[in-house]
Amino acid sequence: ALGGGHSMLQGQHGFAADNLVSACLVLVNSTAITMSRTSHPELSWALRGAGHISGIVTSF
Repeated sequence: ALGGGHSMLQGQHGFAADNLVSACLVLVNSTAITMSRTSHPELSWALRGAGHISGIVTSF
């Protein structure tokens, strides 16, 4: 779902990435964070397809 998430239901529900609530990430500096639209909104924006991010998503 990261960066888009196209499906046949996209017309009714939007991209899968638009419905991402939170995700756990390990950043390049080995910091583990949990991001959401209220906590680290810039990372949430990037994960939903608006840019690149230097990290690994470990869970949704």
